[in-house]
Amino acid sequence: ERLAKEKDTLVDLGSDQTSCHNPYQGGYYPVQLSYDDARQLMKNDPNKFKELVHESIRRQIAAIDILYERGMYFFDYGNAFLLTAKNAGAPIGNSDEKHVIRFKYPSYVQDIMGDIFSLGFGPFRWVCASGLASDLKETDKIAGDIIKEQMSCKDIPANVFKQYYNNLKWIEEAEEAKLVVGSQARILYSDQMGRIKIGLAFNQAVRTGRLKGPVILSRDHHDVSGTDAPFRETANIDDGSAFCADMSMQNVIGDSFRGATWVALHNGGGTGFGQAIN
Repeated sequence: ERLAKEKDTLVDLGSDQTSCHNPYQGGYYPVQLSYDDARQLMKNDPNKFKELVHESIRRQIAAIDILYERGMYFFDYGNAFLLTAKNAGAPIGNSDEKHVIRFKYPSYVQDIMGDIFSLGFGPFRWVCASGLASDLKETDKIAGDIIKEQMSCKDIPANVFKQYYNNLKWIEEAEEAKLVVGSQARILYSDQMGRIKIGLAFNQAVRTGRLKGPVILSRDHHDVSGTDAPFRETANIDDGSAFCADMSMQNVIGDSFRGATWVALHNGGGTGFGQAIN
């Protein structure tokens, strides 16, 4: 609201980063109250707290609308912000006719990540079961070598090469950034062929003793083809199937039939319980 009252537009890019997948139990604090007062009200009068959350979100949408009209680009982060705004009665341009979801502000997956996902590049995660930092360092090197191998392929499209280039920079500098919290795990974006080759190289490294323990391969927070999230990954599917958990189910069952020893079906994924299947 303060920025909306400024004479000049001071913000070019905007999004909401609150935990709106759980807005009434600490994921969103209404602007009308201090943090401590909000905690007390949440405990003593949850219905009143919910009313204030809705009022606060309506005010937030009104301020965003003003900034957007002045030229600020706004996107939904996939944190159920616009869904919560809809539930709060804010005018966000959604129509439920024929099961079509059309908020006036796009999801970042639709508007920003879509081009990358369409190339087949998406995040996956691996965990070194040994718990050794030395194993994670080796997996970084293995993945980096595979990426370099992929980059050296003839006739690689420029847009694909750029993805590999950026992901190589990431994996070569990840250790230096000290991003590990708890388990020795890493996230990397790659396409199908890159994932296959990295997985096979990990298997070989375990077999030969280069790695001291197994490596668990899993998904990351969002996915290229295994997520059904009508307010994020599958928000632009207009035939009604955005609300069907088809891709995620086919992935988890299909992977198990093809010999995967570790499969999982996740609910929510940052969008709210019951709002996505991964």
